[in-house]
Amino acid sequence: MTRLVWTAGIVGLVAATATAGPDRAGIDRAIRKEPAYRTKSPRYCLLAFGPEAKTRVWLVLDGDHLYVDRDGDGDLTGDGERVAVPDFKPSDHLFHDAEREVNLGSVQDGERTHTRLTFGQIRYRKTLGELPADQKDEAAEWQAQLDKVRKQVPDGVADMVSVHVAGPDGKDPVLWFAWVDNGGHLRFADSPKAAPVVHFGGPLTILVNPGAKIAPDPGPDDHFTVHVGSAGVGPGSFAYSSYDRVPEGVFPVVEVEYPAAAGASPVRERYELKQRC
Repeated sequence: MTRLVWTAGIVGLVAATATAGPDRAGIDRAIRKEPAYRTKSPRYCLLAFGPEAKTRVWLVLDGDHLYVDRDGDGDLTGDGERVAVPDFKPSDHLFHDAEREVNLGSVQDGERTHTRLTFGQIRYRKTLGELPADQKDEAAEWQAQLDKVRKQVPDGVADMVSVHVAGPDGKDPVLWFAWVDNGGHLRFADSPKAAPVVHFGGPLTILVNPGAKIAPDPGPDDHFTVHVGSAGVGPGSFAYSSYDRVPEGVFPVVEVEYPAAAGASPVRERYELKQRC
């Protein structure tokens, strides 16, 4: 059993918001007006903004163009709502064959203006890129990780969205992004009904880093990471928040109960996660 708690100072913030908020699964997915798409299979993603998800912005990928409902009126046919997505550029990342992204501008959310809304895609390799000589022993493990990713995204392409969410005073923006979580990678869907919902600036909760483990006797190379953000709907929809507004000196705490040996009592340990990344 692993239980996450927070030291004083943030526990109230998370506890007060983690269970509150809108019904994301039942969110209205109606699109008032759509353009004549150029491809037969446009793909959809719905962005929600703010604690109550009152501002909702549709993104629809139509080949190498993206429709962006920046004003949230459900009409994707307005001027400037069709944006060209640039070609993929080769990547030297170990797992990434190529990447591309486009800045979609700002989103008006009531009196707040959220800036630098960005859409991106990663095209994963089928086999690893070139490894340094001192890392070749890890090739089999990393290839297994890459194979797992390719099973989640058979065509090898994963979607990403990010935005700088304005603070309560409309200033001090904080980066939020969605890409991958414990459910898998973010993928725009083939219909509004099936579209993932990414909630930026929503009620806060905690996500354990995908694949994180705690060894019974942790060493210097063992890492356990948690993230603060807002839950969404669908694989990869968790919206990660940068920790700019988490006060210095406030850290998450992991309480772990290790399985007991026969006839013994369970072993309980408490770890304070002080390193920020």
